[in-house]
Amino acid sequence: MIDQSDLDAAKQTIERSVELFHRNLPTLYTFEGARINPPGKHETELARLSAGVESSVEKALGLADRTVAQVEAARLAPHADPTGQLSPADLADANLRRAFIEEDVATMGLADLAERLKAVHAGGSKSSVWLHDRAAKRRWQVESAKTPQPPDLVVLGEVLRNLGVLGPKAGLSSEQQRLGEAAQSLRMFAARELRIAKDPEKEAADKAKSAQLTRNMF
Repeated sequence: MIDQSDLDAAKQTIERSVELFHRNLPTLYTFEGARINPPGKHETELARLSAGVESSVEKALGLADRTVAQVEAARLAPHADPTGQLSPADLADANLRRAFIEEDVATMGLADLAERLKAVHAGGSKSSVWLHDRAAKRRWQVESAKTPQPPDLVVLGEVLRNLGVLGPKAGLSSEQQRLGEAAQSLRMFAARELRIAKDPEKEAADKAKSAQLTRNMF
């Protein structure tokens, strides 16, 4: 199971390889910035220096892809079989709690329900979270159909979306949501560092151009 520490480690590996690359890159240029080696030889030496970056980026991109797949599998899991999230012990506990929780969720104020959901997600049992989410989603659907809608429905809807009960993040815990976002961030970081290592001269030229544009503004 991939977690945040795996993504952090992959990013740190890229950072170390990038640091080594930039430490050695000046060996390919004169003090004035001209290439030391002739065409062909320069590209070969640049590829040799950037090989570590390429390797670390390749591994990071693979990890990011596996993380995204893991998060997507978690998102789809409830659609396959809602009870599949629960162990036999969880199911037994859910059966004991169901009537009370469903009655409570159906009758309490919407703002209070929003706070209840946050509290349950923060420290409730797996069966309690499962029951509250299902009952709260039904309550939200019932209240959404009313005209006019209760004013506190907005508060409840925001909490349900933040907790992954409604919307595009439905089926994902807040931890899984953050993991998916971190994987996308790692992917963009890795791709950028590889692009720079493959063509450091373009990166330097782009920085110089950006700096000149900034100076021209003043």
